[in-house]
Amino acid sequence: MRERFDAHPFAVIDPKTGDVVGSTRYFNVDETNRRLEIGHTWYAKRVQRTALNTEAKLLLLGHAFEKLNAIAVEFRTHFVNHQSRTAIARLGTKQDGILRNHQVGRDGAYRDTVVFSIIESEWPAVRTHLKYRLETADARHDGERAMLIDFFYSLRDAKLPVSVKEYLTLLEALKAQVIAPSLDEFYFLARMTLVEDEKYFDKFDRAFGAYFHGVTQLPDEAFDIPLDWLKKRLDRDFTAEEKKRIEARSAASTSSS
Repeated sequence: MRERFDAHPFAVIDPKTGDVVGSTRYFNVDETNRRLEIGHTWYAKRVQRTALNTEAKLLLLGHAFEKLNAIAVEFRTHFVNHQSRTAIARLGTKQDGILRNHQVGRDGAYRDTVVFSIIESEWPAVRTHLKYRLETADARHDGERAMLIDFFYSLRDAKLPVSVKEYLTLLEALKAQVIAPSLDEFYFLARMTLVEDEKYFDKFDRAFGAYFHGVTQLPDEAFDIPLDWLKKRLDRDFTAEEKKRIEARSAASTSSS
């Protein structure tokens, strides 16, 4: 592969378990002009939307700029892949432009490709940015996870008959990524899952609007709320029966993983 495609593949290993959980690569390596591209990246679902991708990109970029003396590193993605475009931009890249009608798909459809890059003069700032993201990841994730947990409390304060079982069902649906991370889609999913009696729709709408005022999109971490973390955060406020439900759900999740 290295000789035919100027590609250098890497395995991504979860440092907590030692398991191989993904792959990424350098490719389109141009030694003469000291440029390369990072891509063809995939991750196991259980580590998606975690800090693992940020850590991997920090290592890849550091090696490219500090060991290989690259003057530019590119990232490319499909124009319509907004999730990938957002993830690339979060690394600290800058968008160079869009290659229109760049490729022809197997179905004959034309693909527009968005090109991002980091150049050598930008690398020190990007490195600091990525390290900061890793250092603050735990605190930030707890805060963003807490947003949905506190939403549960706000529904209870509004005297809505929302059970733990229903709320856990909602969180599991989020974890399965059955919706996009927009607040509108979360609203319809939450109302459908949590409100069985139509007479509570208006009260739910008021509570939802008040709690999420000014929010347009759910944080990434809303899609990955570990049930053991949920149990530790909530069990002090639940009845004995509710605690048993959480423990049973957590045990089922552990046995299936």
